[in-house]
Amino acid sequence: MKTVFEFCLTLAVLLAICYYAYWHFVRPAILILLRYRVFEARDKLRMLVVSKSIGEKSPAYPIIEQRCHACLSIMEDTDILELLIFKPSTEQKLRAEKDFEIIEESCPEIRAIHMEILRSLLGGVLLNSPGLVIPVATVLLLQFWFAKFRDLLTRAEMNAWGATYARA
Repeated sequence: MKTVFEFCLTLAVLLAICYYAYWHFVRPAILILLRYRVFEARDKLRMLVVSKSIGEKSPAYPIIEQRCHACLSIMEDTDILELLIFKPSTEQKLRAEKDFEIIEESCPEIRAIHMEILRSLLGGVLLNSPGLVIPVATVLLLQFWFAKFRDLLTRAEMNAWGATYARA
């Protein structure tokens, strides 16, 4: 009985140390890297405008510029549970769908910048919910196995995009 108690106590101390290390060392460092990726994507977008590859009047430019700022503002405190629970209003859903259509019709460089911003946002969201990563990853693998992954991922991206409208 004494060894079980010692084992449980040792496990609890190790888990507490891991928890502290994750939230105070690992997560902040990775979040900084993700924020820099968003800044880099924003700078690439601005360089496209400066080099006249796209015009400032391009319909995708203000959308991505605004979403960069919104992603930076919500990246540190939004977790996956908030995105799963979040139900965008009809206006937010239509606006996100319209934005996705405009971005899909734009040049490949803009689409690449858009995907970089989305990946960074979703990475930040996953970092803020480490306990849910394993179950969510399992569900995603099962859905990939059954060929529903693309639809789920698109819906998650649109919900994340719509959440930036609601939270920013």
